[in-house]
Amino acid sequence: MERLLKWLDDIDDFLAVTRMQAGPVLVTITLLAVFLVVLGVVFVLGPPDLHAAP
Repeated sequence: MERLLKWLDDIDDFLAVTRMQAGPVLVTITLLAVFLVVLGVVFVLGPPDLHAAP
């Protein structure tokens, strides 16, 4: 019985920390996604290669 109560307490602690950290984690994931999109756009739509005129 004591083990079950300890597990329930651990699960409750985990859920509390998850709720507390959900905002910062979502912001970090959003910023990472924006960075990767911008980096991809720069590589795909970047300036063309400059070639020397003959």
